[in-house]
Amino acid sequence: MRGLAIINPNFLKGIERSTFLIGTITLVVSIFLLGNAGFNFFRFNETETKLAATKQQIHTLADTISKSKRLKFSASSVKELSTVQGSLDRLAGTYDCLLTEVNSNNDEGVYMSRYVKGASDAGWKQFVVQCQMIGSLNNIMSLLKDLSMISVPIELQSVEITPLEKHRNGHPQVLAKVILQVMRQEVTR
Repeated sequence: MRGLAIINPNFLKGIERSTFLIGTITLVVSIFLLGNAGFNFFRFNETETKLAATKQQIHTLADTISKSKRLKFSASSVKELSTVQGSLDRLAGTYDCLLTEVNSNNDEGVYMSRYVKGASDAGWKQFVVQCQMIGSLNNIMSLLKDLSMISVPIELQSVEITPLEKHRNGHPQVLAKVILQVMRQEVTR
């Protein structure tokens, strides 16, 4: 019976080593799984935060889109400039004037009437058109009078008239430098 009760020491050492190895592997795997769960928890919170921010941006964009549907845009200043240029060309031909120069900058500013005291600056923009023309004084004044009747609202900012020595068709000629304010309506709600 004694032989049955004695356990081989090598077998016992093998069992101890196996138990230690299994315990160590279990501990490493548990630490790895716990770390992975913590990392996923933080990623989940980060994703939730980003999702909440994205939802807020979507709400803001939807609000902006809703407001923009109520906006009505007037024509750009290119249309007004084209109308003024075409009218100048047509009227110069009608009144036998030579249009020597037309300049405009694309910088629009707030329009404020010089002729109405206490006028509001809301709703209108302006840009400046400068032109030079040669013709008789009477014809240039008639041209400016008819120019004020075009479909684009304009105001004369200045007119500078210089006599020229040259006569055309027996009539004395003048050089007129004209600065116009061309107005256009802003975005309306």
